[in-house]
Amino acid sequence: MPASQPSKMSPMQPMKMTKSRGVDWAEMARRLPTSKTDPAQIKMRAEYWKGFDNNGNGYVSLAETEKGIRDVIKLDNLFDAKPAIMRAFQFAKDALPGKSKYGADYIEKKEFRIFLVALRQRFEYFQAFKRIDSGGDGRIDVHEFIAAKNIVEKWVGKMADPEKEFK
Repeated sequence: MPASQPSKMSPMQPMKMTKSRGVDWAEMARRLPTSKTDPAQIKMRAEYWKGFDNNGNGYVSLAETEKGIRDVIKLDNLFDAKPAIMRAFQFAKDALPGKSKYGADYIEKKEFRIFLVALRQRFEYFQAFKRIDSGGDGRIDVHEFIAAKNIVEKWVGKMADPEKEFK
C-alpha cells in the first residue's frame, strides 16, 4: 500500500511488528500520515498533533515528540530510534520561517507534517546504519562497509571500489 493511502485501522492501536529486522515498513507508512492531499491522512495528522501537543500551547518540544511517538503513533522501534527522532526534530523546527519568539526551539503545527516526513527518512537511515554496523559500536569502519557491499549496492548502485567509496 502506498504511503499516501490512509490506514484502515485506528492510529491509536499498537503496531504489530514483523520478525524481519523488526520493522513492518507497510505499517510504518500507514502510521506516519505525510500526504499533503489525502483527507484521511490530513485528519489523522490533526489527531496526532492534538496528542503530541497535549497541553495545547501550539508548540511541541523534543520530549513531547518522543512521548507522542510512544503514546500516539505507538511504534516501539521508532520510539527506540532516538538519533532519528532528534535529527528529524532539529530539521523540522527550523524548516519554516515563523514570527513566534518560541518557534525556533519547537515544532509548530505548520511544521508537523515536515517532522513526520523527516522522521520516516531519518529512521530509514538509522535502520540502514544499524544493518552495516555489525560491531554495534555506533560506527562503520571500512571492513564493515566492504562486508556490506551487496546491501549498500542495492541502495546506491554498483561500486567499483568500495574502499575508495568509503574514504
